[in-house]
Amino acid sequence: MTTALSWKLKKTLTHEQISRLLEPYTVECIDTREMQWSVLDDPVWHIWQNGCTLLYAHHQPSLQLWQNNALQFSDANASPEARFPYQLHNQHLAERLHPLLGVRAFTEKHRVFWQQTTLAVRNDDRKIVCRLILIQQPQIFLLSLHPLRGYQQEAKAIRRQLSTLNMQPCASLTMRQILLYSGLEVTVPPKQLTFNLKATDPAQQAILHMLKHLVTSARQQEQGLVDDIDTEYAHQYRVALRKARSLISLFKTCLPQQPRNALKHQFKQLAQRSNRLRDLDVFLLDRNHYVTLLPPALGPGLDKAFQRIQRQRNREQKQLTALLSSAEYQDEVQHLMTTLDLAQQPLTNKGTKAIRPLAAKKIARHYRQICRDGLDIDDTTADVVIHALRIECKKLRYLLELFSELFHRNRIKRLIKKLKQLQDILGRFNDLTVQQAFLSHLATTTRDSAQAISLNALIAVLYQQHVQERRRVVGAIAAFTGEEGVMDIQTLTQDGDTL
Repeated sequence: MTTALSWKLKKTLTHEQISRLLEPYTVECIDTREMQWSVLDDPVWHIWQNGCTLLYAHHQPSLQLWQNNALQFSDANASPEARFPYQLHNQHLAERLHPLLGVRAFTEKHRVFWQQTTLAVRNDDRKIVCRLILIQQPQIFLLSLHPLRGYQQEAKAIRRQLSTLNMQPCASLTMRQILLYSGLEVTVPPKQLTFNLKATDPAQQAILHMLKHLVTSARQQEQGLVDDIDTEYAHQYRVALRKARSLISLFKTCLPQQPRNALKHQFKQLAQRSNRLRDLDVFLLDRNHYVTLLPPALGPGLDKAFQRIQRQRNREQKQLTALLSSAEYQDEVQHLMTTLDLAQQPLTNKGTKAIRPLAAKKIARHYRQICRDGLDIDDTTADVVIHALRIECKKLRYLLELFSELFHRNRIKRLIKKLKQLQDILGRFNDLTVQQAFLSHLATTTRDSAQAISLNALIAVLYQQHVQERRRVVGAIAAFTGEEGVMDIQTLTQDGDTL
């Protein structure tokens, strides 16, 4: 026996108790330390899901990344308030975390304290034959036996003596396992919001049920928005509200007219208040990329421009925080939920029909629309026309995602993947359009000549990228609307419209 063995104890053991139990071996305490850890991760547990554990050690202040029960990177200079890889001093740690987190912040998910005692078990020759590690928490007591090479027989004998304690065998005491024993709960949210729909559910009932879930999904982002943890909270908040607005628009005949109009207005009000904040966030997220596009001499002017954007962003954040924390906002949301309840009656003719065939028809119809609109797009097409196609793609994407549970999983995933490739290119094209207009406004409203020069130079670079991206748009549309895409849609919506 050379591998470590671990047990859960019903109650704690002292050094003296273990010494008496293991006679004639001598048990020597070689280390005792108090440990306090904070487990850090983002809301989706990206670090943990990738086999790593990010910890802040309060007992020896440092940020630590563990993998396979080994300390991989440590940053003793990291602030306990650090939330993003770029805030870390250890560049290797930052580079390891960045691809795992993207734009998400790591925050405290769990805090645990334990006392760890390491005991050396010696034979008559004073040779260490094994080590025992005792971990004691208020409610959990763990013991592990670590044999030393060449002392297998002694380790077996010690194991037999320990077995008289009637201990419960448990998994190896890796750092992750100890954390789980200590009460850490890793709850990974589903990648896709599901509604537990049935194909035969009446459409009116299904749509209202989905709208309520989307409101709940948006509200789950509110605290992260108020605390300004990372930009993804605003993004997810807006996506949930956009999907809700899209559902109302796409299935308007399934809802009574009066509550439908009220819902459209209420969802629009909720969504539009975060428009400005999200736009500014997008610019700030691209800051490092913008810096690489200009020569160093123009860097100071660009820095000043981004300081202006950051100040605007901070003001927008404060305003949105005040709104989300207000009684007025709570009343608005409650009024929205009341409207959803009232929309249950009266029943509309379309509202009584089964949801799956209706969703299938919508999917086929919007795919056809994309195919038709795509035929008219070439290198000379106006930006507004490409933007309209982008909106149509967004509607189809929402349909595929919102009703994915009613269709063949692999076909839906394949279609979404292809559509996402097209959307990424259309989105990049639209971003370049918006960015040029925004930067142009900044350049014309500043009295600082250095800012104006840097901004105009950046606009020129983005214009060239815009021209190149337009050529990619044409190819991406052809790829998505090709024969394979038509076959996928036909197969997916076989009990709805055909193409």
